[in-house]
Amino acid sequence: MAETTDKKQGNSDAGEAGKATRAAKPAKAARVSKPDEPDADQQVVNLLEGFTPEQVAALERTREAVQKGLYSDITNEHKKLLFVKWLVEHDKIAS
Repeated sequence: MAETTDKKQGNSDAGEAGKATRAAKPAKAARVSKPDEPDADQQVVNLLEGFTPEQVAALERTREAVQKGLYSDITNEHKKLLFVKWLVEHDKIAS
């Protein structure tokens, strides 16, 4: 923000100082894969090996539905218990 203000006022030294600051930051080291460790894309290919394209598409649809909350492994009874716990914690009912 200060750089834009300084540039509007015609201060070229401020812009050069900002460039020097950016250049002084150390570069992030690139993650190097170990020879025996496959990359993420290769792991996905290995996991899907043996599935038909239709099965892969069905798995993808199911994954998206779970992410949207359409499916859950929590039973109705467990949901009710969580709600009762919330009621007790918020002094809506006494334990």
